[in-house]
Amino acid sequence: MRLWSLVIIMLVGCNNAGYRAVSIRPSAGWIDGCTDVRISGHGFGDEVSATVGGAEVMNITRPTGEIQGDPDSEFYFFASTPAGDAPGDVAVFVTSDGDEDEIPQGFYYLACWGDPYIDSMSPDEGVASGDAISLRGCNIDADTYSITVTDPTGTTADQDVALTEDCLTAYASFTAPSVPDGTYYVLIKSGDTVLHPATGWPCQADSATYCEPPLMITYGGAE
Repeated sequence: MRLWSLVIIMLVGCNNAGYRAVSIRPSAGWIDGCTDVRISGHGFGDEVSATVGGAEVMNITRPTGEIQGDPDSEFYFFASTPAGDAPGDVAVFVTSDGDEDEIPQGFYYLACWGDPYIDSMSPDEGVASGDAISLRGCNIDADTYSITVTDPTGTTADQDVALTEDCLTAYASFTAPSVPDGTYYVLIKSGDTVLHPATGWPCQADSATYCEPPLMITYGGAE
């Protein structure tokens, strides 16, 4: 009798008729927002929405069918986090067909490590003139910052290009300028001031302080 009672409780506690938000993964990201997350639970209806720290998530995407190896794929959706107000833990509220559930302290906003800070640049190899180059990180202010592609050998003149905002201050992109094949440094600037690398440019090889390496981009097959 106790076994059947346990089975009934389990079935009632997690099925399509019982709605609950369970987790958000990853559970941390830059305060700038635009972290791609997966929000999981059960009983999600046709209409879902969510807030992180009181602000609506962006770009909600529902699974279109069962993903191979994941029989519970119908019990989650994807979204992008909004910008946060301050570093720290925030609640995540998920609404499904008018019913709301909370994931307490579900997401942690990280303070940006630099101004700007770059997690990645892609592509950075096999680049051709006109390619869209994406930067991901935080404090990437496309309205204020610009890009300079510079030849470390000094053979090719510096090329200044504009940044375009792709997602708040977390994602931005620029168009690869026309230069000969080879490897170049990518500097992020505000006016004439180099912001990335944060130690300034050019770096002095005999400097007693840490010299942050610049972003590098390779055109063609050069190494």
